[in-house]
Amino acid sequence: MKNKKNKDVISSILRDLYGHLPGFDLWLAKIFEIINVSVNQRPQYLLDLDNIRETTDRDWYLKPDMMAYMCYADRFAGDFKGVEKKIPYLKKLGVTYLHLLSALKPRAGHNDGGFAVADYYATNPKYGSMDDLENLTGTLKKNGISPCIDFVFNHTAMDHVWAQKAIAGDPYYKDFYYFFDDETVPQEYENSLNEVLPETSPGNFTYFEETKSWVWTTFYYYQWDLNYKNPNVFTEMLKAMLSLANKGIQVFRLDATAYLWKKKGTNCLNLPETHKLLQVFRAAISLAAPAVCLKAEAIVGARYISKYLGDREGKKPECQLSYHNALMAALWDSLATGNVLRMSGMLKSLPPKPLGTSWITYLRCHDDIGWGALTDDRKASWAASREDLHKLNDFYEGKTEGSFARGQAFQVSCKDVFHGTNGTLASLAGLEKAMDSGNDADINTAILRIMMLYKIIFSFGGIPLLFMGEEIGLFNDYAYNKLDPVADARWLHRPALPDKNQKEGIKLRNIRRKIFYGIQKMTQLRKKQPLLHADVPTIILDSGNSHTFAFVRKYRAGLFLVLANFSSETQRIPSEFATKNGLSMPLIEQFTDAGYDLSQGLTLTPYHCIWLKA
Repeated sequence: MKNKKNKDVISSILRDLYGHLPGFDLWLAKIFEIINVSVNQRPQYLLDLDNIRETTDRDWYLKPDMMAYMCYADRFAGDFKGVEKKIPYLKKLGVTYLHLLSALKPRAGHNDGGFAVADYYATNPKYGSMDDLENLTGTLKKNGISPCIDFVFNHTAMDHVWAQKAIAGDPYYKDFYYFFDDETVPQEYENSLNEVLPETSPGNFTYFEETKSWVWTTFYYYQWDLNYKNPNVFTEMLKAMLSLANKGIQVFRLDATAYLWKKKGTNCLNLPETHKLLQVFRAAISLAAPAVCLKAEAIVGARYISKYLGDREGKKPECQLSYHNALMAALWDSLATGNVLRMSGMLKSLPPKPLGTSWITYLRCHDDIGWGALTDDRKASWAASREDLHKLNDFYEGKTEGSFARGQAFQVSCKDVFHGTNGTLASLAGLEKAMDSGNDADINTAILRIMMLYKIIFSFGGIPLLFMGEEIGLFNDYAYNKLDPVADARWLHRPALPDKNQKEGIKLRNIRRKIFYGIQKMTQLRKKQPLLHADVPTIILDSGNSHTFAFVRKYRAGLFLVLANFSSETQRIPSEFATKNGLSMPLIEQFTDAGYDLSQGLTLTPYHCIWLKA
């Protein structure tokens, strides 16, 4: 029955998108043939995993024992074989999901950190061969870790064979991209498009003398947007995804998800056809590799994010997972201002995610902090203004008096176009500055900020994700542009994990251990909390104090309450908070086993976060 439903979804949506084209029925039959061939070629150990996840472990990605880690293989361990050797390190931390960045073969030279893919059937040569990747995914699976890679399906590198054939004049492959003979049509599109990289790659189109034409390039000039109005593009991307699934990939991070479909007069974001394409990819992967999850990387306005998980009723499923970039940006906003009203207001206003889906909750990743998530096109009361966003950038650049942060603004040269901030978690949260000053009180305060943020993403609802180096408090890498003065500024927060033999002071070593073991304890406690299952709803509460964030996870008779003080001063939560929210029962703090009676009110010291359970 499930297979029939997925087949019906594929047939219906593809007919809606492409049914008007000649030869559609033969093409549709080819799609199902591709899926059947993929199933027949799927290794037995993956078929066994499919069976388990379709029957006894269907909610595997929703469980509270899930914890994700993201890294570049070379900066983490040298290559794929090195990553395999570091599996004990990951298991010690509690990792059950490993995201390997830039795993596929990128173009040579500048390649947007590996997101300009030149070949979907080959790996990044710095990391090893496809056989090495397949061996790694198999070993990860045996160790209870689900491997994830990026599937860049909005664009290819201009070095990809399709693009090269298009450059050579092949009409079949020219239709894989968007070519324009003059600037008239591109300008018509530009009138309603946003700029993603206004400083380093302004505009959305690039003129190429070699082809005497303009090409759609949303990101960098060497990343050519794919034309999904051409069904052959869907065919080839589906084949690539299924091939990688058969190499043992269990999660695909769908890069630049929101941009897939283009329509003149719109900003070409979040279009209905984009959601239809995701529904088809989901149905196809569910047929061919049911153990696999799709994860949306949709860095869009807060109110649009949950739509990439499908409709609320679950009748039109899309991705099982999605980054909660709105929560991430809101946490940094509250940390800078010491005020949680914008974060609480925004999170309350978001539509609930469908059952059977999960957020990826995170603090940092390989990208910048995109402040745009704090704006709203409907002018909600919580929405940040441009002035607010520039103040945040100033704060995290350390320009604001009293700022503890050391970061750098990213792509903000034009006052009318806004992007975000670069920096590692530890540098933005004040640990780098405190270490330079040598002030023990400032160091301890910075660690409290870091731990508070972790406690929130570990309990908010979804899979918490750590970016490589966060677990030991790595600082910014200011040497990122030493050899390349025009290097992508996001390499500031992509430092390499230090070698175990690297010398470091006792104080720094102890701080790193404190952070590592703090996260390890969080992971251990989290997996024992059934109320942190992703299907248990998260309810944002008004704590009665603008500096204190509050939310509760409730299911049947149980509840799990989180309270966090974002202020540098001690804050009081009034007794009315307990009576108003039905929280007058005895509560136990999960880290300390201390008992709490909220009916008497509660005092939270600076940057203190507690997990309370009834």
